[in-house]
Amino acid sequence: MFGRGKTQDDQGNPSYKAKYVGGHKMFPKSRDVEVTLLPDKIKIIGIDFEIPYSAIVNVENVDEKKIEWKRVVLLGIAGALWKKKHLYTIIEYTDALEQQQSVLFDFGKKIEEVQQLIYNKSLNNK
Repeated sequence: MFGRGKTQDDQGNPSYKAKYVGGHKMFPKSRDVEVTLLPDKIKIIGIDFEIPYSAIVNVENVDEKKIEWKRVVLLGIAGALWKKKHLYTIIEYTDALEQQQSVLFDFGKKIEEVQQLIYNKSLNNK
């Protein structure tokens, strides 16, 4: 798996290596990114966009089974029985154009730590 680790930026904000899986209308392709949790927003380095905590509507995790529902259509019953336990983080937010965006990240083993921080910061910035 992608080596996800926690570091800090120059101001001491937590920063995590992650895989951007997709979801944003401007950035359809998956790529490796760095996600920095600033006091007022999430900064995604590698695709150059930010998500203000105040714009976040929901933060949750999903497994590949929920993401890959198309697999059932393509592979039939075998696809439905193919179980994956890997979890991803979905961040749903309203962008500056008032459009709903849902972005998907793979934080690896740091998922619980990162998701809790994002959720708490979004609550504190409402």
